[in-house]
Amino acid sequence: MSTRRQTLFSGGFLGANTSVSVNGNPASPSHGHDQPPNSPLPQGEQAGRSRPSDVLSNRLHEVKRITKSLTAYFEGLAAAHASHSSTLSKLSTSSIIQLPLPEQSLFLPLPPASGPGSGVSGGWAGVLADLNEMNKQCAEQHGELSKKVTKDVVTPLKKLRTDIKAHITLMEKEVTKLSDLVIKERESTTTLISTLSKSLAPASVPAASGGALSYLNLSSSTSSTTPPATPLPAQSAADDPFLHRINVDNQVKTMTNKENELLALVKGWQDKSELLEKNVWEKVSEVWRIWEETNSNLLLGNQQRSVLLSANVDSLPVDVEWNYFTKLNHLLPASLAPTKAEDVEYEGRNEPLTNMVREGYLERQKRFVRSWKAAFFVLTPSGNLHEYPTPDSPLSKPSVSIHLPACTLGPMPTPPDANVGKGGKQVEAMFTIEGPDGRNVYRARSWEELSEWWRVIERFTKVVPATLSSPPIVVEHDAAEGDIGSQLNQKDVPPLPHDEVDAEGAKSPDLPPTPSSPPALPPRTASSVTSITDSVPTTPTTTTSTVPTTLDEGGGDIGITSPPPESPSPPPILTEEPDSPSLSAMGSPAVGGPKEEEKEVKGIVETVEEGNPPEAKEGKEDEPEKKE
Repeated sequence: MSTRRQTLFSGGFLGANTSVSVNGNPASPSHGHDQPPNSPLPQGEQAGRSRPSDVLSNRLHEVKRITKSLTAYFEGLAAAHASHSSTLSKLSTSSIIQLPLPEQSLFLPLPPASGPGSGVSGGWAGVLADLNEMNKQCAEQHGELSKKVTKDVVTPLKKLRTDIKAHITLMEKEVTKLSDLVIKERESTTTLISTLSKSLAPASVPAASGGALSYLNLSSSTSSTTPPATPLPAQSAADDPFLHRINVDNQVKTMTNKENELLALVKGWQDKSELLEKNVWEKVSEVWRIWEETNSNLLLGNQQRSVLLSANVDSLPVDVEWNYFTKLNHLLPASLAPTKAEDVEYEGRNEPLTNMVREGYLERQKRFVRSWKAAFFVLTPSGNLHEYPTPDSPLSKPSVSIHLPACTLGPMPTPPDANVGKGGKQVEAMFTIEGPDGRNVYRARSWEELSEWWRVIERFTKVVPATLSSPPIVVEHDAAEGDIGSQLNQKDVPPLPHDEVDAEGAKSPDLPPTPSSPPALPPRTASSVTSITDSVPTTPTTTTSTVPTTLDEGGGDIGITSPPPESPSPPPILTEEPDSPSLSAMGSPAVGGPKEEEKEVKGIVETVEEGNPPEAKEGKEDEPEKKE
């Protein structure tokens, strides 16, 4: 409605209405009224009310929005169920639940028929199969629900929204068109009434007759045949009030006809809107019932399957799989006893070459300081003499090894009568082994032990025959050093051709004095070594011993054996033996190393070259040597 029309009818046929709703129509009242409207286009006392057709249109628009909201809601539900169906389908793939199990042979076999409620009990493989089948069924049902909601719920709601929209459009079109005609006729009527009022203005009209106000109010209480009290002549025929009244009467008939048409039209659309709204709510109730039934069936079916699957899990004993697994004989029996190493049979275990020919204690003379180092020796059938720091040392890791077939054994020394040499000095039980790396001097605890070692070593080496006799080696003993600490005479024993290497670096403990009859060799255990040590008597005081030796071609005294002629003989070195520990300390590590021993020898040699006599170093322990 134009502003001009609202202004013209604001005080008469049309009421003012300036607020607009969201649909472009005048806003609906926030509350009801005491009386219904008196016209499709309210006027008079109801001039401020909204048109019934506008209120009806606003209501239908809201119904349409309700159907739109429900459509969006059920579309979301359909999409959610479709997504849930896809997720459950992925959970049923082999990447999530792999059946049969990769190690199915170690578990209870799959039952021939699986699935929740199948009545077949199995192990955990059967439970996984039931779970997989349940997921597949749930995925299918969710997919079917999504399709059904889309087809039977969403589509009807969309159609309802389309029907409501078409209803509103058609109603507004017809009502608006006829309302415009009514408004136009009312405007024409107002104009004719105004003209009639002007033609009657000069006349004196009694108040009882109503005057112009009666025409404006369209009152019919005054008789049209009553002449005015004072008739006035008309200025012209066109201004005759009679004619103006006739025109007003004709226009009023036309206007009322249009208003009645509008009234009938609005009533008709009210009836149609009522029927439409009933159909809408009926259809909404129907689709809601379809959704509820379908969703309830799905939930009920899923709940039943879930309950049955949970019952299968609860009825499965916790040890049923393990009991089955133990029957497959893959596990070690509880009665199986541990295996003893001596019971293990393997090829070569009892071969003669794998056994020991002899084992026992010997002392080996160091090459620089000429001190004695006690060690444990093992002779093997392959001709190898292995040296170990202690009897408890790993036999697989000897500190020094000598391959006897590549060595020469010195002649068997023969002690004089009563084991006493010239001057009453004791003769040491020593023998030598000459190898590619130099000469090694060994000392036994008794002549009997020396004889036994020499005879077994003789089988694997070449023996130098004893030809000429040379002055004996004099070994001076100091009571502070023990019974086997020695001080070699530089006239009797020349220096060795090269350095000696001691891999273990342990200080050589003293061996017990030679008994009249050697004790039997104990087994290779730490306890046996201790027992032997405890039985050894205390070391006697200072004594001297001599051992008969052979002469080399130059007439020099080289000790027990003769080195090759081409070996030069550097100036002899006189050293003083440090204190030696008892036999019970054989396993203790030594201090120092080959470098310090070399420094000691180097200092002695420099002193000899300057013309000064070498001085013996006192109190310094033997240093470890490199492994040969």
